[in-house]
Amino acid sequence: MTDYLSAPILLSFALAIGLASGDADAAPRRTHKQKPKPIPEKIVTADDIRRTENLKRNMAGCQIERLPPLKVGWGTPSVLSGIFKDEGNGSLIFKPENQPKSQNAVIDRRPLGSIIKLLTAYLVFEDIRSGRISPETHIPIKSQHFCLDQSRFAIEVFDEDRKTETVKVLLASMLQDSNNVSAEILADFICGSSKACVDRMNELVRKWGAKQTTIRNVSGIPTPKRDDATTAEDLTLINRHLAKFHDDFERYQKEPIPALLQVKHGQKYYQLKQAMDEAGFIYKTATTSLCYSFTAWKRFDNTFYSKTVMCAPSKEERFEQMIDLSRHSFGAGEKLNQIVSNVNPPFNAIK
Repeated sequence: MTDYLSAPILLSFALAIGLASGDADAAPRRTHKQKPKPIPEKIVTADDIRRTENLKRNMAGCQIERLPPLKVGWGTPSVLSGIFKDEGNGSLIFKPENQPKSQNAVIDRRPLGSIIKLLTAYLVFEDIRSGRISPETHIPIKSQHFCLDQSRFAIEVFDEDRKTETVKVLLASMLQDSNNVSAEILADFICGSSKACVDRMNELVRKWGAKQTTIRNVSGIPTPKRDDATTAEDLTLINRHLAKFHDDFERYQKEPIPALLQVKHGQKYYQLKQAMDEAGFIYKTATTSLCYSFTAWKRFDNTFYSKTVMCAPSKEERFEQMIDLSRHSFGAGEKLNQIVSNVNPPFNAIK
């Protein structure tokens, strides 16, 4: 009688040991399903509300035709690096470094984009040097400056009560944040109209030998015909002359921008800016018509190194190329002279 009663007790005891030991065969484990993390609510700040109101107000009355996105593959990026050197008589001579395998890529016309803002700044620097204006000159802001073809970029940073802005702030905003409105305001003031500035720019680039470059506006916004274009070779030629104002570009590339006028950027933008500034490069990027470009130069006494990349395959690729360029330590002039002495063809290859 005792044996029959002890059997279920022993079985229960065995099952209890199996559960306690975590034996999977003895009993399945109880799993706890994790609750999904709640999505944080987007915090709308007073600054966000102000920017939205500014955008609506500044665009009121503007009739702007939106261009359809351009789907195109640019193929091989157009790349050209080179050394240009002041011979002491005021003339700069150029010598290409690392000519690409495809010579056609150097002369292929690609979208110019925001790189044109370097030329807009060049015209402003000429007026500053001549004494016609100063960095502290206040420029009136007009409603017409906000009706830019195909673009609303950075329009929201201009408040209703902002009737004027200084030359130095507009230059910094244009060169650092690529603010299209700032470019329009500056051009309208120094030339009388943005069209007059465009005419001056086209005249300058022809004089400098950049015959494949066509400029249609002062900000680089794509035009309906999409005929605003340049080549890596032309941009390198243009850089020779932009370097005349190297110190000015360097100043306004680092000039503080008032918080209310700052355009919001991602983390990579600030990482890239810090790297290029610390490396001493003057640079400008352009993103238009699926074409991711940049041009940059760096000064060593009276010698300059320049690199232009037109239509990298992606923003990420352009970012990596620029970060790599910022890490390219030339050291002192001795290192650069070594680069110059080893480059072929000789000077004056591009006139």
